[in-house]
Amino acid sequence: MTGGRKSEAVSPVIATILMVAITVVLAAVLYVLVSGFLIVNKDPKIIGLACVPTSADGVRCEILSPDTGVDFQLVAIQVVSGNGTVVVGWPAPVAFGANATGSAQPPVQYGRVVDNADGKFGISDDIYLFPVPGMSLSGLTVKVSGPGANGAYTI
Repeated sequence: MTGGRKSEAVSPVIATILMVAITVVLAAVLYVLVSGFLIVNKDPKIIGLACVPTSADGVRCEILSPDTGVDFQLVAIQVVSGNGTVVVGWPAPVAFGANATGSAQPPVQYGRVVDNADGKFGISDDIYLFPVPGMSLSGLTVKVSGPGANGAYTI
């Protein structure tokens, strides 16, 4: 007989089950903690647009009051045809008086962004579009979009 005490270990099967259970619980806790940081804004801010015909067969689109918090320095403008082709656009930050003649494709002959006199692109500024003679702007969609904000109007 030995003079020491008898020590028993946990069975290898029980040890494996405990290790897997602890790993699953830690993974679930880590997922819950990290997923809160990765949530993307599910409700983008809306930028309102209203477009009306001009006297020169063109269209004037005004940027209406958006949801609060829209950073217009990050907002770009695109005019898209029914098949998804960008026919004219202005990258962010949009420059005033930026004439898009060089990049315009039919049916748009040219476009221009006009400031409302506050010196910053945003609310109440106008986007003017003029068609190639004999063509219509009908069916084009004017899109303004940036991080977490967007708006569109189909002419």
